[in-house]
Amino acid sequence: MHALWNFILRGSEDKLLSMTSVVLGHIPFALIGILVFGLPNLNGLSYILASALLHFFYQIFLLSAYKFGELSEIYPIARGLSPLLIITISFVL
Repeated sequence: MHALWNFILRGSEDKLLSMTSVVLGHIPFALIGILVFGLPNLNGLSYILASALLHFFYQIFLLSAYKFGELSEIYPIARGLSPLLIITISFVL
Protein backbone atom coordinates (compact mmCIF):
# COMPACT_ATOMS: atom_id res chain seq x y z
CA MET A 1 0.00 0.00 0.00
CA HIS A 2 2.86 2.36 0.83
CA ALA A 3 4.44 1.92 -2.58
CA LEU A 4 1.05 2.38 -4.23
CA TRP A 5 0.38 5.80 -2.74
CA ASN A 6 3.93 6.86 -3.61
CA PHE A 7 3.25 5.73 -7.17
CA ILE A 8 0.00 7.73 -7.22
CA LEU A 9 1.77 10.78 -5.81
CA ARG A 10 4.62 10.66 -8.31
CA GLY A 11 2.35 10.33 -11.33
CA SER A 12 -0.09 13.09 -10.45
CA GLU A 13 -0.13 16.61 -11.81
CA ASP A 14 -1.15 18.20 -8.50
CA LYS A 15 1.05 16.50 -5.92
CA LEU A 16 -0.30 18.48 -2.96
CA LEU A 17 -3.87 17.47 -3.79
CA SER A 18 -2.82 13.84 -4.22
CA MET A 19 -0.96 13.81 -0.90
CA THR A 20 -3.92 15.44 0.83
CA SER A 21 -6.26 12.83 -0.65
CA VAL A 22 -4.07 9.98 0.55
CA VAL A 23 -3.76 11.46 4.05
CA LEU A 24 -7.50 12.12 4.32
CA GLY A 25 -8.14 8.60 3.04
CA HIS A 26 -6.70 7.30 6.31
CA ILE A 27 -9.45 8.94 8.38
CA PRO A 28 -12.07 6.18 7.91
CA PHE A 29 -9.54 3.57 9.03
CA ALA A 30 -8.62 5.68 12.05
CA LEU A 31 -12.27 6.03 13.02
CA ILE A 32 -12.82 2.28 12.71
CA GLY A 33 -9.73 1.72 14.86
CA ILE A 34 -11.08 4.08 17.53
CA LEU A 35 -14.46 2.34 17.48
CA VAL A 36 -12.89 -1.12 17.79
CA PHE A 37 -10.08 -0.35 20.24
CA GLY A 38 -11.19 2.86 21.93
CA LEU A 39 -9.30 6.10 22.36
CA PRO A 40 -5.57 5.91 23.09
CA ASN A 41 -4.32 6.38 26.62
CA LEU A 42 -3.45 10.01 27.42
CA ASN A 43 0.02 8.90 28.57
CA GLY A 44 0.81 8.05 24.94
CA LEU A 45 -0.39 11.37 23.57
CA SER A 46 3.13 12.81 23.39
CA TYR A 47 4.25 9.82 21.29
CA ILE A 48 1.24 10.16 19.02
CA LEU A 49 1.93 13.86 18.48
CA ALA A 50 5.65 13.26 17.89
CA SER A 51 4.87 10.52 15.38
CA ALA A 52 2.35 12.75 13.58
CA LEU A 53 4.88 15.58 13.41
CA LEU A 54 7.62 13.33 12.03
CA HIS A 55 5.23 11.89 9.46
CA PHE A 56 4.18 15.40 8.41
CA PHE A 57 7.80 16.34 7.69
CA TYR A 58 8.29 13.04 5.87
CA GLN A 59 5.37 13.91 3.60
CA ILE A 60 6.78 17.41 2.97
CA PHE A 61 10.10 15.77 2.07
CA LEU A 62 8.34 13.48 -0.41
CA LEU A 63 6.43 16.34 -2.02
CA SER A 64 9.69 18.23 -2.50
CA ALA A 65 11.71 15.22 -3.61
CA TYR A 66 9.28 14.13 -6.32
CA LYS A 67 9.72 17.52 -7.98
CA PHE A 68 13.32 16.60 -8.72
CA GLY A 69 13.47 12.83 -9.05
CA GLU A 70 11.72 9.74 -10.29
CA LEU A 71 9.87 7.17 -8.19
CA SER A 72 12.67 4.64 -8.69
CA GLU A 73 15.16 7.10 -7.15
CA ILE A 74 13.15 8.80 -4.41
CA TYR A 75 11.14 5.90 -3.01
CA PRO A 76 14.12 3.70 -2.03
CA ILE A 77 15.89 6.66 -0.43
CA ALA A 78 12.79 7.68 1.52
CA ARG A 79 12.13 4.13 2.72
CA GLY A 80 15.77 3.36 3.46
CA LEU A 81 16.50 6.59 5.30
CA SER A 82 13.94 5.98 8.05
CA PRO A 83 15.69 2.99 9.69
CA LEU A 84 19.00 4.85 9.62
CA LEU A 85 17.44 7.88 11.31
CA ILE A 86 15.75 5.71 13.94
CA ILE A 87 18.99 3.88 14.74
CA THR A 88 20.93 7.14 14.97
CA ILE A 89 18.36 8.86 17.19
CA SER A 90 18.03 5.74 19.38
CA PHE A 91 21.80 5.54 19.77
CA VAL A 92 22.05 9.22 20.73
CA LEU A 93 19.16 9.05 23.21
